[in-house]
Amino acid sequence: MAKSKGSCAKRIAIGCGGLIALFMLFGMLAAVGAFLNKPEPADIQPLNIGASFAASESAPFPGVDGAEGLKSTLDLSIDAQLAEVTVIAGPPGGEIKVSGTYDRNNYDLKTERSKPGEKPSFDILFRSKRSLLGLSLQSADDEGMGIRRNQVESNQVIVEVPKDLLLNLSVKTKMTESVLDLSGLAIQNLRTQMSMGDLIVIMTEPNQVPLQQYTAKSSYGRTEISQMENLRLISGDFKQEFGDFRVRNSGSLLEDAALTIACKFGSMRIEIPEDAPFKGGANVILGGFRTPRKDDTERGGKSLTAKGSGSFGEISFERHESRYAPAEQYLALYRVQGKEYTLTRLKETIEAHGPETYHPTDLNWLGYQLLGSGETDGAIAVFVLNVEAHPDYANGYDSLAEGYERAGQWQLAIDNYKRAYELDPDIRPRTPEILENLERRLKENPTDTEVRADR
Repeated sequence: MAKSKGSCAKRIAIGCGGLIALFMLFGMLAAVGAFLNKPEPADIQPLNIGASFAASESAPFPGVDGAEGLKSTLDLSIDAQLAEVTVIAGPPGGEIKVSGTYDRNNYDLKTERSKPGEKPSFDILFRSKRSLLGLSLQSADDEGMGIRRNQVESNQVIVEVPKDLLLNLSVKTKMTESVLDLSGLAIQNLRTQMSMGDLIVIMTEPNQVPLQQYTAKSSYGRTEISQMENLRLISGDFKQEFGDFRVRNSGSLLEDAALTIACKFGSMRIEIPEDAPFKGGANVILGGFRTPRKDDTERGGKSLTAKGSGSFGEISFERHESRYAPAEQYLALYRVQGKEYTLTRLKETIEAHGPETYHPTDLNWLGYQLLGSGETDGAIAVFVLNVEAHPDYANGYDSLAEGYERAGQWQLAIDNYKRAYELDPDIRPRTPEILENLERRLKENPTDTEVRADR
């Protein structure tokens, strides 16, 4: 009996030793893999690739033609890893342009277009030269994360698509934050797939054609579709795992839409316009499900129907129209594309559709979001656009004055506080005191640009 116990203990010891040796082996392999996959010194280079699809080709597709209908579609595919991807609309009749920057020592960018006579297509593939194992073994300490963050920020892939092309668009992103500004494009089918990052889909103008099918997959991150009404969606298939998925509306649907949804270990929230009849349900295991009351089918707008399933997650359909959805889209653009591009887009939209395109409170909200994040110059530029579009909006001048005050531009702050006070003497009870304080500062030190919180 004693011998049996000793033999058992010996087997346990051998087993434990084997496990320890196995862990040590894995550790050695990880160390070797990390060494072999060590990134090269960065070599940041500009991107400038174009692909023209003209009507003179054997597979022409001149885009949307009201008299002759839709002639052909372009299959545009973007597959990017560790690169910030932005899709924007370009002028009609031009090229599909790929611009931006990338680290050519550590990443590859490949493009492929269809041959004459084939169905028109254009593929963009962006990949790390390191293996997925090497990427996963990268140090997770602050320095390592900083290296990865810097590498991603160096990889900016901007795809500009002419407005007169009819698209089947597919975008796949991994380990990055991307923005698809699809405003003004003609998209017949759309597919997005995001993992380990953020994806924001923006549509400030209605799709030129109904979107027949939108398939969206999101995992280990966040996907947000803003102003869904402008997609002109007919059918959608949305799947979310381990993260958040949000669909926003800021007005009436332009088409009757049907959704199929699935949510696991995350949350999915879909907003329903106030005038949209809604009918839907979902089977959710160990999670939550919220939907409007059943009599919500008696409404006058385009309808939304939904069916789906979930497990260990939260699914909600809510009557809500995002008041600041348009402004939030520009905030997302600003964070990825920066001041110049965002303000140009905003100004072009206002010029094209008139000063009432955006409510003055929307622009004010955007300006204050930038001001609060330290983007003082960008905030001032937005406030200026606001008062130009809405010259009788007293709060716009008050906000602009606050931006100038934050920048230490005392005279401009004084001028705009006075203008706001002229339009509405009740706008800020302390305006005379603020003006007195600013005039004193201007007199004491007219070149002082120090940011001060006190007034």
